[in-house]
Amino acid sequence: MEELLKRFEKVYCQGIEGAYSHIAARQLFPRLQPIFLKSFEQVCRSVGEDEGSAGILPFENSTAGIVSGIVRLLLKHELYIAAAKEIRIRHVLCAKKGTQLSAVKRVFSHQQALLQCSEYLSRLDAEQTETPNTAVSAKMASREEFSAAICSEEAARIYGLEIIEKNICNSDNNITRFIVIARNFFQSPDADVTSVYFKVKNESGALFKILKVFADHGVNLISLHSLPLEDEPWHYGFYADIEGTLGRPAIAASLEEVREKAQFLRIFGSYCSKRA
Repeated sequence: MEELLKRFEKVYCQGIEGAYSHIAARQLFPRLQPIFLKSFEQVCRSVGEDEGSAGILPFENSTAGIVSGIVRLLLKHELYIAAAKEIRIRHVLCAKKGTQLSAVKRVFSHQQALLQCSEYLSRLDAEQTETPNTAVSAKMASREEFSAAICSEEAARIYGLEIIEKNICNSDNNITRFIVIARNFFQSPDADVTSVYFKVKNESGALFKILKVFADHGVNLISLHSLPLEDEPWHYGFYADIEGTLGRPAIAASLEEVREKAQFLRIFGSYCSKRA
């Protein structure tokens, strides 16, 4: 995977310094200075317009699930997944120095972080305010009295906040999978996962027929997620991670058969998924 990532000359990520996307970008692209953008949409658009660039996006959390809208953006901008890396997330609650927990009236954080710390937050008498990312939350908390942020220890340090409490996630095993997106399809020699998206006919047994194809070929689906279609209310598409690469004959054959049976099939990539 490392050799593949050296091909890229730029890396875009959403947020500001100290965001978890920044941490992921630094680990995956230690030689590059990330270019920060305001939204996931801007990251995808920039990668789509710049062939030599990559983007970093948070894709799935072990407790809160898939980050809303990422699959739609990959489809919209016709982008591919070149690599993935799992990062262990250890959120902290932090605020201006000297702030007592009992004085906190508002907590800033990204929607996913709020979900990941919902049990802890249920014990606080504080308003929850969603922000674009956790580092922005830290920056906002540094400017407001009686406010706190849920973010990384690094973000707390960067924005001069004092940590009130550590390890506030619902689960001690809180992991987020970040993906590297690219304009072109790449396959790393050490690939171990193939990701696809498909739509099925709106009829009885349609999904079963697709899943049976994988089963008949002995192909293991690591995960399967249903995603609502924006232009077709109450209809769904499906994102799946397959164990193995396109170089495996059974996977290649099963996807050819799925392409014939499904309304639509898009292969996002066959790549290395680094574990936390």
